[in-house]
Formats: sequence, C-alpha cells, structure tokens
Amino acid sequence: MLALVFHVGTDRFALGCADVVEVIPRVELRSIPHAPSFVPGLFTYRGAIVPVVDLCLLIRGHVCPERLSSRIIIVRPSGRAIGLLAERVLDTLELDPRAGLRAGIASPEAPYLGEVYLQDGVSTQRVLVEGLVRGPLRSLFDEGPPP
Repeated sequence: MLALVFHVGTDRFALGCADVVEVIPRVELRSIPHAPSFVPGLFTYRGAIVPVVDLCLLIRGHVCPERLSSRIIIVRPSGRAIGLLAERVLDTLELDPRAGLRAGIASPEAPYLGEVYLQDGVSTQRVLVEGLVRGPLRSLFDEGPPP
C-alpha cells in the first residue's frame, strides 16, 4: 500500500494514498466559533467549504508549526471533503499491509490510530481516515441543511 508520510513532532505517521484526494499548501483559514481547538478553521476548496483538522493538535496537543513543509491533506470520507493539517508532509512510503503491528495499547479515544510499521529502524503509525470520522469528528460535521 502506498502511503503519504507526515510528522507530528518527532513521530512519523502515514495516510493511505487511496484516501488522499490532494495535498495543498497551507492556506489562511476562517475560524469557526465554538469549534474544538483541533479544528482551527475552514476554507474554500474547489467551490466547497472544507473544515480543517490540525492533526498535530489532535494527536499530540500542540499546534502544527508553520513550516514550508506543513500541508493540508484533502480527504473525502463518506463523500465530505475534510482538510487534515500536518507538518513535514514530504514523502510517500510503500507499506506492506501484512507487516502492520498492533500498538499493544487500546485507545478508544483515538480510533483513527492504526497499525505501526517498522522499516529500516523507523516506526510509522497509520492514520485511518474512517477512524477520524467515527471518533473525534463524528459530531462535528452536519449531515445536511438545518431542519
């Protein structure tokens, strides 16, 4: 499986490229009043309003640093575009789906954290886009116009 690699601090993570629509530079976001801190805002992407989740803040509790390599990764779980802000989005990596190891600790608050892959002495943890929607983002996105 081809995966897009990004970092949160010193830890390396990956998203399956099949889940990625596009990777774009960091853009200015419009804040969303009363949104959780890990949702810094939204922007217009190809005519649609797209909320952005700061993966650094969600995973490790610190704001994604402003780096040239910080990017917004557009994903489309369940047909709804979501931007994932991450740092050091620089590379892809081939992951053998059979080589993923369980982290060994259950984390019900983080169903988006998948298997850990060890390659050349470096660990990479997979982020599951559908786990984001089932977990911390479940109640954040409306399903249609207000009644």
